[in-house]
Amino acid sequence: MLLVFQRKNDGRRERRGFTIVELSVVVGITAILASLLLPALASAREKSARAVCKNNLREALRGAWSFADANLDNLPSAADNNGYYHAIRWSDATFTNFVSEYLSGVSNVLYCPNVDYTGLTTHDKAGYIIGYNYLANAIITTEKGPDYWVGITKLNGPGTNELFADANYWTQQPTGSATTSIQLAPHTGTGPSMAQPAVGAGSRAVTQPTKSKSLGARGGNVARSDMSVTWKSIDNMGEYQASSAGDSSGGNW
Repeated sequence: MLLVFQRKNDGRRERRGFTIVELSVVVGITAILASLLLPALASAREKSARAVCKNNLREALRGAWSFADANLDNLPSAADNNGYYHAIRWSDATFTNFVSEYLSGVSNVLYCPNVDYTGLTTHDKAGYIIGYNYLANAIITTEKGPDYWVGITKLNGPGTNELFADANYWTQQPTGSATTSIQLAPHTGTGPSMAQPAVGAGSRAVTQPTKSKSLGARGGNVARSDMSVTWKSIDNMGEYQASSAGDSSGGNW
């Protein structure tokens, strides 16, 4: 009798993992795809942030109109707690009153969604740092220096008066100063850019602050008293002294 032996098929198959070459190919392809997609995603986020900034500035304009309507056409004061004008700083009284009475308590309207403010001191003894340049002005004359920027104080001039703008802003304070040092470009091609220049030797020494254009600023939204908000490229913006305190603050709008 012929016996035929057959190997029992238990359903198991030989399993083999990826080789080093195969893994390297997969990793390489993934890296290439990521390098192609990430810039597009960053650009999309930046476009979205610019749109949110426009909406914020429109809300700030509505608040300014409501304030002026209740205060004989006067705009909110641009002075800090010490009586100096800074484009991005308000006094405690101005900030709290404007937010509570004219922004329905929503302070986020005054901050660019594109910037992480966790590294900044947004409130100190001089007042509140806001996230946009405020271009109206009620306090000009100080003992520290000449008039640098004369903005409107009443909402009764031409509709093209600029009231708010994205905070393309820079300043560098001496070591030990209570005032915050900021170098900011809210809108580059792929998001915000910030820098902190090194302070020179000596307790009062400072370096030249890094300007917004040097940080890659593409421009910013500018809000006018006629309720229009338009994008303005950095090359079409002026460069202004942004403080009456005689410091190195500057900005673009």
